[in-house]
Amino acid sequence: MKTTSTLWYSVKGCMDVSGLSMSTIRRAIWSDKLKHDRQRKKIFIKAEWLEEYLIWKFYPMKAKLIDSLNIINKQKGD
Repeated sequence: MKTTSTLWYSVKGCMDVSGLSMSTIRRAIWSDKLKHDRQRKKIFIKAEWLEEYLIWKFYPMKAKLIDSLNIINKQKGD
């Protein structure tokens, strides 16, 4: 059973979970490489967005394979 709750992180929470520095996370946000949501001057990042960013950053070939498989699956679904 899939839950509908979503885990959100602040920039500091992303640092704790990922081990990346604050400047790396902020750079990724400002360059639109890391999806984020801004609520009143505070930045929040979904856990799945952080995971996607980490895959792209550290495993670019794997990320391309995942994208290719997603495209194929979407075409099969049409």
